[in-house]
Amino acid sequence: MNEFKASNGVAVRLVSAGLEAQVDNGIGVIHLALDRTAALREFFLHERDEQLGRWRWPENPDYVVYPREERRVRVIHEPTGDFADSVRGTTIPGPVKDAARAYFDAHPEPKPWRDAKPGEVWVVTKDDTEGEFAAVVSDPVVTGRTSFDAAAISFPVTDLRITAARRIWPGATS
Repeated sequence: MNEFKASNGVAVRLVSAGLEAQVDNGIGVIHLALDRTAALREFFLHERDEQLGRWRWPENPDYVVYPREERRVRVIHEPTGDFADSVRGTTIPGPVKDAARAYFDAHPEPKPWRDAKPGEVWVVTKDDTEGEFAAVVSDPVVTGRTSFDAAAISFPVTDLRITAARRIWPGATS
């Protein structure tokens, strides 16, 4: 991380050579305006959050989110220590839900089918169809786009209605 931008708009940059003044083998005091001091505090908090593997909700920084196993997070209200676990897509009341939703919005689930290669066969589930179906990935040189082709339908691998997909040939993926 070379630069951190605080919520008040002040940028904090790490530089290889210190800008501080040396005074009798100590660090000289630099007087900063209050907005710059607040930015530094926020920067160091952000740095510590990264070290601990947690994410702080920008809307309400009293809430921190710890990712747990897949699709699950723990949201902690730091001033009280109250916490709750949340799973992507569940609805629990209050600011914990809002913090969890903000985390999931900032960390979308990977969509492995978007990297599908021509000639592969995938089992696909879409919102507007019942069940799963097998589809081969088209060659964009031939079709003009990388798409899933199955029977009488064709749709791009980036179609937002795809809810799940797994490659079955060559070699299965999970």
